[in-house]
Formats: sequence, structure tokens, C-alpha cells
Amino acid sequence: MRRTIRFIWGLLAVTVILAGCSFDANELKAYPAIDSSAAMDGPSHGVDSQNGIPDGKGDAAPKDSGGGADGWFDVAGNSTADAAADFPPDSPLPPPLDAAVESPRDAAASDVARDAPDARDLGTGGATGTGGVTGTGGVMGTGGMTGTGGATGTGGVATGGTGGGTGGTTVLTGGVGGTTTLSGGGGLGGTGIGTVGPNRFTSVSAGTYHTCGVRIDGTIICWGSNNDDSGKFVGQATPPAGTFASVSAGYGSTCGVKTDGTVSCWGNNSSGQAAPPAGTFASVSASANKTCGLKTDGTVSCWGYSGDGAATPPPGRFVSVSAGDFHTCGVKADATIICWGNNVNGQATPPTGTFSAVSAGADHTCGVKTDATISCWGRNEAGQAAPPAGTFAIVSAGDSFTCGVTTDATISCWGTNGYGQSAPPAATFTSISAGRYHACGVKTDSTIACFGRNTDSFGNLSGQATPP
Repeated sequence: MRRTIRFIWGLLAVTVILAGCSFDANELKAYPAIDSSAAMDGPSHGVDSQNGIPDGKGDAAPKDSGGGADGWFDVAGNSTADAAADFPPDSPLPPPLDAAVESPRDAAASDVARDAPDARDLGTGGATGTGGVTGTGGVMGTGGMTGTGGATGTGGVATGGTGGGTGGTTVLTGGVGGTTTLSGGGGLGGTGIGTVGPNRFTSVSAGTYHTCGVRIDGTIICWGSNNDDSGKFVGQATPPAGTFASVSAGYGSTCGVKTDGTVSCWGNNSSGQAAPPAGTFASVSASANKTCGLKTDGTVSCWGYSGDGAATPPPGRFVSVSAGDFHTCGVKADATIICWGNNVNGQATPPTGTFSAVSAGADHTCGVKTDATISCWGRNEAGQAAPPAGTFAIVSAGDSFTCGVTTDATISCWGTNGYGQSAPPAATFTSISAGRYHACGVKTDSTIACFGRNTDSFGNLSGQATPP
């Protein structure tokens, strides 16, 4: 029984093999024998001159007439006689197509094919070829992540620059898959706290031949002459160390309110104008030979020359004080103005009305009224007491000229202009200070602009109108 079953299974296997190997004899050709040494010569484009078959070398190869194990099927066009010679009736059956024995050339080619990278991995559009995943330009385009200006700006709180521009465009040539374009996108600018520039200011005060300013970091810097009219060094342009809230430059001395509320003075002290009293102050005003300050309790204290009573303030509460050459004025708590000292030109006789600010000059005085107009009184031979129409936020009276910051932040000056002290630059300002023959203002970018006389009493360049 078992033999019968094996016999039947054997017949079935032979039948299946014969069915799979059926062919038309007219289509058979003998596979030409291939020289095994030629199979390893690498790619070439030679053609067999006898049968038109590529031989892998470039020279003609002899045709195989024996049909051995080196070749089974070829559709390149040998004659039927060749096929019969290759397969006599008693020769073993050829193996099925899916189990064909590889020739040496086929074996060598398949080994190379197994070891070599797939064609999809190399070449144009491939993963590592030109235009691949890591193509020219990369994933990140020009501009990167950090924009110009970065986190650190110049001068105070700085807004980081714009992003790094438009990111570069990377084109990936995808071979069969087409072309893919990746845009890099701009970088991120960011906002950061910048390093404070050394010459950014919160306030400035113009004296006679020197100027001082409070920088953003609270320190004071002065420029101009350090001498008095005789050429003697007095040091009005040499401030002490420490941090200050405000500064006022007089004729030959300077005083400032420190951040702890005390007052420090330096320079000429011939009349005691540079020897402030103890106590805490909200503001200070230095003049030719005296100084006055508004204390934190609202009272006014003065020191220095007291001729004509200019250093003897009245009692009461004040919101501001300003010392002129030989007179002093202050805005009281009820917004009216009171003045004391020399009044030969009417500079100590203010008008009625309410004011938000006052400034005493050499022989005249001006104040900003609560309706933002300006009113001046005192000496007026050069027009220094004849303000223009318009609205103002600040006013400052000098020797024989006056300047004010208008409500649109521009500066307007009137009076004498022999040194250009009444010809301000076209810019926007947050404050102005009129000295004896020059003026300086803090611009809206926190830098300082000065105009007017820039020489000392001898006509030598002293630099009070040349800010750092």
C-alpha cells in the first residue's frame, strides 16, 4: 500500500515538473558558454559578433555548442539545430525557471547586487546623493535661529533685532519622487535687557563754562572748564563718585542730589555756595554765588552769598525752587510763585496766576503756567522775557536768553543769539537747560545735544557745548 502511494505521488511530481517546463522547441536556443574570467571584468558594452549577445568584455566570445551547466535558456536567437544539439533526447530535463542554476556570470552579478547599495539609495535624489536629505543648504536656511541684535541691545532696554532674515531655501531633488522644496524660515529676534551705553542721560544742567549730566546709571559726568574766570582751578567739572538723582551747574560750582537724598557740592566755595546743610532734598539749584534746595519736607533752604536777601527764603511749602544770579523764585504748594532777592529789573515780581514750573535767570524769570503757556518778567533788552505763543512743558532762563521744550517735544528759544545759544537743533527733547551763554538738552533717545558758546573767558576752547 505504501509503495502504491509513493508511486502515485512520484507520477504527480513528474507531471507537475513536465507541465512547468513545457516549451516550444522553435523558441529554444543554446545558451553560449561564458568564459568565467570574463564575468569578473566589470561592466562593458561589447557585443558577441557571432550571435549579437553582450559578452561582458567587449570582444567576441565563442558560442557554446555543448549546452552544459553554464547556460540553459537564452532568447537571443540561435537556430533550432543549435537547440537540438544542446538538448539530446536522453539529456536530463532543465530545471524549472524559478529553480534555474546560475551561471558564473549570473552568480557574480547577483553577489555584487546583494553587496552593492540599492539604486534608490545612491545617485540623484537618493538618501545620500546630490540633493538628498542632507542636501546643499541643509534643513536650516540662511538666517539661523538668532536674529540681528540678539538678546543684547546697545543702550538701555533693547528690543532684539529682527529675525535672521528669510531662511534659505533648500531644494531636494527627489529622483523618481520629484522635487521637494524646504523653506528655512527666519530666525527669532527676541527681546532682552541691553547693556546701557555710557553716554545715555536722564538730566543735564548747563553752567557758565561747564556742563554736567546724570547718566542712566546714576553717575555724574561733567565737561567743559574746571577753572574760574581768572584761570584758577576750582574743580566744578570734577564730580565725586556716587549715584545721583539730579544735578545743577552754577557759575563756578556744581551741586547734586544723591540717591540717598543728601546734597553734595564741588567747585568754587568762596561764598559757601558749595557747603550744603545736612538733611534730605528733593531738588537743588546752583547759581553764581549761592545755592538753594527744596527739602523733602517741602521747605526751601539756601546757602552761600546772602546779599539782597536772595539766600533767605520765605517760610511755607514749595513744589520747586530756582536760584538766579541775585534773586530766587519758587512755586508754592498752591501753584502761585513767590520770589525774593534783588529786584532791580523786576525779576522778583512775578505775575498773578498759577504755575507748574519756574526758572530764574540772570536778571529775568520765566514760568510755565498751568495752561501750558509761558509768562516771563524782568529784564528784556534782548527779548529774553518775551516768550512766543504756544504751549510748553518746560522752561529754562539763561543769562539773556530763554529756551523751552514745547508740548510737541521740540525746543524753542528766544533772546540774544550771539553764540548760537538761541538756535537749537531740530530734534525732540525731554528737557532743556539754559546756561550763561550756551544750552544743553536731553534728547528723546537719552543723548545730549548742546548749542551756543564753547570757549572760556579767555576765548580758549573749553568744550562746555561738546557733550560726550
